[in-house]
Amino acid sequence: MKVSIITPSLNSEKTIEQTINSVLNQRYTDFEYIIIDGNSSDHTVDIIKEYIPLFGGRMRYISEEDDGIYDAMNKGIKLARGNIIGIINSDDWYEKDALEKVVNFFSNNDTDVIYGKMNILTENAQLEEYPVCDLSALWYKMVIPHPTVFVRREIYKRYGVFKTQYNLSADYELMLRLYSQNVKFSFVDSVLANFRLGGESQHNRIHCIKEGYDISFHYIDKCPVKKTVFPILKEEYSYFFLEQLLLENPEAVLQKICNYFATELYEVILFGTGFWGEKFDNAFSEMRIKVKYFLANNRSKGCLSRNDIKIFLPNEIKELDDHIIIAVRKQDNEIKNQLKQLGLKNMITLCEIVKLVSDLQ
Repeated sequence: MKVSIITPSLNSEKTIEQTINSVLNQRYTDFEYIIIDGNSSDHTVDIIKEYIPLFGGRMRYISEEDDGIYDAMNKGIKLARGNIIGIINSDDWYEKDALEKVVNFFSNNDTDVIYGKMNILTENAQLEEYPVCDLSALWYKMVIPHPTVFVRREIYKRYGVFKTQYNLSADYELMLRLYSQNVKFSFVDSVLANFRLGGESQHNRIHCIKEGYDISFHYIDKCPVKKTVFPILKEEYSYFFLEQLLLENPEAVLQKICNYFATELYEVILFGTGFWGEKFDNAFSEMRIKVKYFLANNRSKGCLSRNDIKIFLPNEIKELDDHIIIAVRKQDNEIKNQLKQLGLKNMITLCEIVKLVSDLQ
């Protein structure tokens, strides 16, 4: 069984050598390696050329301008001759036994698409395992680590390739398109690939998530359990919409909160120092709204402040009239009741804020 491996690249001189070596050193050797370079201006192509002799005729490349990473992937798929196609980006790499495990699985199972476990190399050089989710969650989020995906070539011929109108989430669109057509997916319980986490901007991240939700809503009518999944999709999107507003239009969120409290706010207390606490802290900082201090039920011994703002336990609160935003998604009502018992009155939960801004969608 021949495998085609495709790597799209653009100015990848710092990382592509590790990617190429991870393909070269595969235990399974019946493969071809295709690199689609987007006319790099650094030494990427020079590095590619150095490795061609080492592959013994199994490696080829093209270098020309393209219309983005998914266009490059489509070019590679068109050139591929293998029965199975895998795609690994120029800053990621395979485990040495990845192709061996993939071929064995395809040989012994009736399946069209397989995916496996993936490690993430964080920005502080720590390897962390990408969380594995139930495939049914694919209807509302990308739960398949794309660097581990291998697809039968005939599936691309039958159902099409990547849709390049999606700049950041065409891999999700393809997976959901195949899943919605009852293409057979299977999970390999092994680490197949490693993903290098890049310095993604917040705006790119928001755009990627927005594309993902557009894709989810496009396919939701094909979901056999739509009555169950659609409320989950709507709820997930509503929280994403709030995150987007906090980044792009925080004044609108502030105005809703001020209307709720029936007063102008110049300082607040944030309950929660995690994801949502950070989002509100950043938004308020942009608007010069003072975060007086943070509240948390669990405060580690060495963590008494965040961004030079002190963290207090709820029972340490002295001023009972301060306005508190409970910036946690889980147990927010329980936290609100806890604070009420301490005599606090001016509180709003994350869930309540989500409902307040829903008319802005």
